[in-house]
Amino acid sequence: MNKKILRYLFVCVAVFAISAVFDLIAGGKTTEVALKTAAIYSILFTILWGLIVERTRKNREEEADENEEITDSSDVSETNTVEKMVEQYGEPDATIVTDGTKGMAPDSTVLVYDHGGSNDNGFLVYDGLAIDKSSITDLTFHREERSPYGAQNFTFPELFEIVLNTTDDNHPKVFVNAGHDLELAKETMLEIRKHIIV
Repeated sequence: MNKKILRYLFVCVAVFAISAVFDLIAGGKTTEVALKTAAIYSILFTILWGLIVERTRKNREEEADENEEITDSSDVSETNTVEKMVEQYGEPDATIVTDGTKGMAPDSTVLVYDHGGSNDNGFLVYDGLAIDKSSITDLTFHREERSPYGAQNFTFPELFEIVLNTTDDNHPKVFVNAGHDLELAKETMLEIRKHIIV
């Protein structure tokens, strides 16, 4: 028999038994009247309980669908953002993924252009921001200490960043996400250094 039907049957029988016993003990009703009342109560309660359970299940499914749509749309928007950067600036001469755990999200990818910008020295694009190579004065490495947090059974105790110090008044420091692995972050910094004039 279907588990759903068994669940409803169990609720109906339980309410019937409790109601009948309560009416017989407390109400002073005859057995026939107590059983009829218990049957009515159990049927009504089971119907109401079923409606509430079904509505709750439906709401959960709708929320899950909405969350899935949000996740899907956020993935698309991140991909589109990288694509829009490429559309805006053209095909890069090099692409550096700075945080492999985030794939090609715009805040984990540096696009390198060898020509353009002031003096035609080229520029970098990170998270939608174009950074003139000739404005970069220094490149440093930063480890952000923070308390551990959990994400899908992983714990990341620290975040590494590559800091581009520039002469741009609007963006004197650009913090490039370099992920959670020290060795990969160092390799990323060396890769960026190869493409800039310091």
